[in-house]
Amino acid sequence: MFYRGACTFLDHQACDEVCKTDNFWYGHCIGWDGFNFSCKCYEYLAPLDGKICETRQMACSEKCKDQGSEGGFCFPQMDSRKSLRTACECFKKLQVLRRKKRSVRRSYQRVV
Repeated sequence: MFYRGACTFLDHQACDEVCKTDNFWYGHCIGWDGFNFSCKCYEYLAPLDGKICETRQMACSEKCKDQGSEGGFCFPQMDSRKSLRTACECFKKLQVLRRKKRSVRRSYQRVV
């Protein structure tokens, strides 16, 4: 059983990266069971097609790793002549999110 509300910002970012490395347009977390999260990936809209990146994905990821990133993804795009081509983008470093400590304000009257 998955709980949609349990996905964190980082879970959504992780799903987006997983989907992009599998040649999808983008993705987001749809569930977390306490151990694993489940992602929903979205296809590119025509005339773009993620399949054009299948042979280029590994080279893109390696190029990004050589530049110090954790990896990257290939994505299709149209050039000025409306021809389909590919580009490579490296993953950004994920921020470590810390919860702010809540200060509890107690306001009550003492009854004797």
